[in-house]
Amino acid sequence: MNPTNLAEVIQYLEKKIEVAAKMGLTLDGTAKLTSILRVRADTFRVEFGNDPPVSVAPMQVRLKQGAQPVRAQPRRYSPTDRDFLDRHTRALIENGLIFKNHRSRWASAPRIVRKKEQDIDPNADPRMTIDTRSVNERTVPMPWPMPVLDVVIGELEGAKFFLCWIGSEAIGNCLCTRTPRSSTPL
Repeated sequence: MNPTNLAEVIQYLEKKIEVAAKMGLTLDGTAKLTSILRVRADTFRVEFGNDPPVSVAPMQVRLKQGAQPVRAQPRRYSPTDRDFLDRHTRALIENGLIFKNHRSRWASAPRIVRKKEQDIDPNADPRMTIDTRSVNERTVPMPWPMPVLDVVIGELEGAKFFLCWIGSEAIGNCLCTRTPRSSTPL
């Protein structure tokens, strides 16, 4: 699918709204979500696209003293998960988001995560994450402003409007910048 085909994006979003309704979204919530998604439909992608990369400084990962490379052992996957992994990695390669590096001394295994949506929509794909625990053990922790729940709740005090977004099929880049952005209630 061409990721710029707006009609297909809208059709896809409408299916996702139906799933959200089946999972308990109220009629009022469904109407609001539909309105928001129709206004913002041009910001979504159903599949990976050959979009230009975002211009940010590359993240620098530092190794701990004496750290040795680690390669995860191959894992067994069900035939369904194997098919998903093949399709997903092929799409990532075709769109230049990853590339094969047979010489790499570092390798982490993919991890398949089921979505609640799959209980309602058997055709929904799971989510692929990467198990980086063994790599993380060998790298210097990077300071990152993790939110403190008490602080977040304090910031919400007195707010009248809130936005809740569940991006079950969001595809894009997660940006790490040097200056953290704060989020505040509407």
